[in-house]
Amino acid sequence: MGGRALIVDSDETHARAVAEVLGRAVRDVVTVTELAQAPAGDFELVVANFDGLGVAGASALLGRFQDLRARGRVLLFVGTVDRAALAGLFGEHGLSNVLARNGELDAGDLTVTVQKILRGDVFGIDKYFPADASLRHVTVRGSSERETLLVTARAFALGAGAQARFADLLCNACDEMLTNALYNAPVDEHGRPRFAQLSRINPVQLEPDEAVTVTLASDGSEMGISVVDPFGSLNRPGTGTGTLVRPLALRIRDPSGPPLLRWPTRPASRGGAARGAPAESGTGTGTGTATGGFNPGT
Repeated sequence: MGGRALIVDSDETHARAVAEVLGRAVRDVVTVTELAQAPAGDFELVVANFDGLGVAGASALLGRFQDLRARGRVLLFVGTVDRAALAGLFGEHGLSNVLARNGELDAGDLTVTVQKILRGDVFGIDKYFPADASLRHVTVRGSSERETLLVTARAFALGAGAQARFADLLCNACDEMLTNALYNAPVDEHGRPRFAQLSRINPVQLEPDEAVTVTLASDGSEMGISVVDPFGSLNRPGTGTGTLVRPLALRIRDPSGPPLLRWPTRPASRGGAARGAPAESGTGTGTGTATGGFNPGT
């Protein structure tokens, strides 16, 4: 156990619950209600409540701790957030760790995420799902395959029993993450962005060994996405290609309990709940990571 963790959270009850979990992983936990109160010094991990910070506050936090952000050591809790704000967190700021804030803290989720971040064991969305969860791996080599991926993602969500609005949210998240992987992540041999300057309506094509792997996962009560690219440029600027597989993951969960980790399912023809799509393997091998999630709202 080593290092310090910083919590920035105006919700004192939530902050205490987070501190209890972090206290088992680091030597010292510092808790403040706003960024201006954060002391100077080195931290191993920063955990913040996006709902209390807002877009401007989150931007300031990611700017102040840009070195930690680049190392994947900043974690945001997010409640209801619009698509533009979510896209900004991932696209403009290169954030890679987000957890849903759905009322009561899920200590298990936070524990797994913190361990993965601090140990550098960021690969494997499977850590958040049981062994019998349904998985779908899809390989994407260019922007022309975007629509096919979104159709696949929506069908996977609906097949797992999610309502249409949740399937749409899953597709929105998948779209943003794939766009980052295709346009923002690729770099040349000098570590310079290849496509970041292009409009997102301009097509891009990756080399065969640069393919992006998208993994969809569901256990009937939770759903996850991870998008993996072979560049690592958003998390470790200047490291060049092939040095880090950069994953992002989101999980969509229903805020209305109980139980907490459920989404409402579509009625089956005889009044039951439609659940459990069989696993279908695509062409990729697929890995995932330290997680993300957000509250999809109503």
